[in-house]
Amino acid sequence: MTFFSKLYAYKQSPVRSSLEDFLTELLAQWLRMADEAGYTRRALSVLFKLPDSDHPTGPVSWMTQHAIPKGYGKASGRKPDLVASGDGFFFIVENKVAAGFTSHIDEESGYETLQLDLYQTYLDARASRGIVEKGGLCLLTFATPPPADWKGAVCFWSELHSLLRTDLAAGTILSSSAFGFFTMELLKFLEGHGMGSIDLHEGDMIAVPAMRRLETAFGQLKALAVRESTRLLSSPQSVNHLQPCGDRKSDRNSFGAPWFYGEVLTNEGKGFNESAFVAWAGVMVDSVDWIDPLDRDIPEFTVGLAVWCDEASFDGPSESIRNAFQAAVVQRCPGTWEWQRLERPTYGPVMIFSARVPFTDAWRQAQTMSWNDWSAEYFRTHLSALFAALHDSHEEQAFVETLSSWIHQS
Repeated sequence: MTFFSKLYAYKQSPVRSSLEDFLTELLAQWLRMADEAGYTRRALSVLFKLPDSDHPTGPVSWMTQHAIPKGYGKASGRKPDLVASGDGFFFIVENKVAAGFTSHIDEESGYETLQLDLYQTYLDARASRGIVEKGGLCLLTFATPPPADWKGAVCFWSELHSLLRTDLAAGTILSSSAFGFFTMELLKFLEGHGMGSIDLHEGDMIAVPAMRRLETAFGQLKALAVRESTRLLSSPQSVNHLQPCGDRKSDRNSFGAPWFYGEVLTNEGKGFNESAFVAWAGVMVDSVDWIDPLDRDIPEFTVGLAVWCDEASFDGPSESIRNAFQAAVVQRCPGTWEWQRLERPTYGPVMIFSARVPFTDAWRQAQTMSWNDWSAEYFRTHLSALFAALHDSHEEQAFVETLSSWIHQS
């Protein structure tokens, strides 16, 4: 997990991607540091396509959540993602990853004004009121295409990634500086979210058949995990409040393909983002929310649970409770079960309890039986042990109640 991934503590919203908000804040801080490092002119010219004649003559201040004041018609109250202001300078950056554009629809005429046009109208209105300033407007996007009639500046996140990587290699950005460190971590974060530059090698081309076989196997393993979970949920061992959260992208968000293939159980079957208590069984291929695989280059079998604690002041849970629960599970299903406590800024920790087996180890263990049989047995025995332990009592309270209490405990 990268430095910025640890700060990226918020789950996605069905309404808006928190990744866009987080990237906007990262970019704002990067641009503030760029100004201190003397990199602003290059960023404005190469990234945001601003002509030299429109550059600021002094330092600029980058801010998010700038609200357009009253008196600017349909644009009033809107909040451009990022605004730079300085002496005689005003510049807007609208950031998109994959979300669409918002718009204003006039109630009387029904005429629709798109988001970027509203911002341009705001800039034009400032000029018409005698505000003399250089600047402009740029769309920064990853996969969201600009509107068909948009004639303004467009910068792609892939361009930003390529420029920063090139300037780091050339020494234009000093890797030993604070600005350089921030830049390197920004690149890692973009790469971790599939937003970096394309980097392919000859060996990658011949791996396509193997990749297709793996994708087929992932789907089959998911089906086995769902089968074993379904059987367990209909047995006396089931944990009443844990139910499948559904298989739609909106239900699972990052806890689904291509990062995870398997069953996800949440409180009362709510969407993943709405539940602070989650259990799973399946194959993990890459990081899911705050849950990292042992090795991002090797898929792994995994069964486990996680509790997202709300209160930053929560300094538990006690080691005795964790050890008692682990012992209850291991007694039924020996293996490499372990706890992880992952800290989050402004929130409580994420408590993870899981068993994991890399595919390389599973391949050796499955030599005496088929992959189907080995995988089904793995999911069945580990899920059964986990659910049975949740029913066990510790200090006159079932473990499932104890673990659930961590969510709001301070």
